[in-house]
Amino acid sequence: MLKIKLNNNISLIHRVKILLKRTEELHLELNGVKNAIDELDEDGFAQLKHLHVQNGHELLYVVNVVSSKTVFPNLESLFLHNLIKLQKICDGELSGKSFSELRILKVEKCDMLKHLFSFSEHKKFSQLQEIEVIDCKFEFTQLRSLVLQCLPQFISFGIKVVLPRLENLKLSSIKIEDILLDQHQPMSSSFQYLKSLTVEECNGLKFLFSSSMVKSIMQLQELEICNCKSMEVVILNSEELEVQDKMIDMSFPKLFYLKLVGLPKLTRFGIGNSVKFPTLIELHIESCSNLKTFFHTFSSVDMLRKEPEEVSLEDYNIDVNPFFADKVAFPSLEKMILLHLDNLQLIWHNQLHGDSFSKLKEVRVEACEKLMTIVLSNSTQPLLTFPNLEMLTIAQCQNVKSLIPVSIVTGLKKLKHLQITACGLEEIVANEEVDGAPRFLFPQLTFLILQNLPKLKAFYMGLHTTEWSMLKQLLVYNCGKIKVCASEFPRVQNTAEETQHFLCLSGKV
Repeated sequence: MLKIKLNNNISLIHRVKILLKRTEELHLELNGVKNAIDELDEDGFAQLKHLHVQNGHELLYVVNVVSSKTVFPNLESLFLHNLIKLQKICDGELSGKSFSELRILKVEKCDMLKHLFSFSEHKKFSQLQEIEVIDCKFEFTQLRSLVLQCLPQFISFGIKVVLPRLENLKLSSIKIEDILLDQHQPMSSSFQYLKSLTVEECNGLKFLFSSSMVKSIMQLQELEICNCKSMEVVILNSEELEVQDKMIDMSFPKLFYLKLVGLPKLTRFGIGNSVKFPTLIELHIESCSNLKTFFHTFSSVDMLRKEPEEVSLEDYNIDVNPFFADKVAFPSLEKMILLHLDNLQLIWHNQLHGDSFSKLKEVRVEACEKLMTIVLSNSTQPLLTFPNLEMLTIAQCQNVKSLIPVSIVTGLKKLKHLQITACGLEEIVANEEVDGAPRFLFPQLTFLILQNLPKLKAFYMGLHTTEWSMLKQLLVYNCGKIKVCASEFPRVQNTAEETQHFLCLSGKV
């Protein structure tokens, strides 16, 4: 090992050149040296395997390539420390086998360094196994897309990484413990243009952002979080972190796609006074076994109510938590998928924010073993409607006795596809007190499947009228307690007093 402390003394530099040609490990401390290190040896340090460079306050480049010379062909490790003006490791295009054996690269306190190597150089570093960057400010002013994948030692971005134009970020199979806690951290500016964020198999993450950081992701359009085994909440309330700038009214003004899959410890998306998704079109939540409610709310009186208000479900003689409370706004949502949510009991309770869910076109709910009903029966306050719903699929929900109340069914004028499979359903429409006999019109329904519903007794137990004028495809299988009556007449009445209930259809079947 050779240790040398150099300055701009030319005679000293000439004396050490002979030693440099033979050494395999070199420690350089530079004082006022501006020349690139490769210029110290015209043979390009052919024998050198380990290089440490430190305290070079004037050094701009490690390598300054001015010809086709091969440099550091056998170098295995490179350590750069306290080179405050270093701009690049390599200035110019590398040739031959330059850096072809480099396995370890460590950089510390090099604030002017803009990047480790350029995209065109990445093949030269094909043997690289370990990168460590400490206390350096990396500002990638033009970087718009970043993928970090299968990095077992990566635990944090660090506070000096700045990506001011970043639009797409994917984190996959890394041990990152947090992305950002506070919007006042320097890297928070990296997310101001972020449009797409995907996080998958990051098992060290317990939350994604603090609530104060929501202000920094206003451009976010797509958010996917998948298979993060430790994640408990997506947006953690800043009060729980003792962060100053709290945000209790959240909004995601441009988010149109949200997917949460394989998060077994997730208990909520967030907590606050309200949350709004004015442009969200598709919501997909799957295999979040601990999730009961989407968003927990608190008021000024009770500033941290951990559980949302419960509502009474009289048919079951218990109180349940609705998945969507009245402080959650989805005015543009068109597609909703809820799969394998083991603690889901009730989706809506009929009191919602404004026109939330009014644009829903497709609803799919499967394998929610504790689900009792989709919408709470409340004929005195029929506030929830689905005037644009076209497709409704319910499957493998054995605890469901009835699906939706009369007040909701009468508004399903655009329903085209209804499929109910493998549920404990006794009636499709909840039997509740109504004035007169309700009239159920399905002017656009063309596809109806009722399959493996051994407890199903009727479409509706009470006196009613049904019309299915456009029905083209009907499948009723293993529904032992009902019979099918196909009729050419547009209207058929069923009475609750009849001993045998029929599913009656008018139109061609």
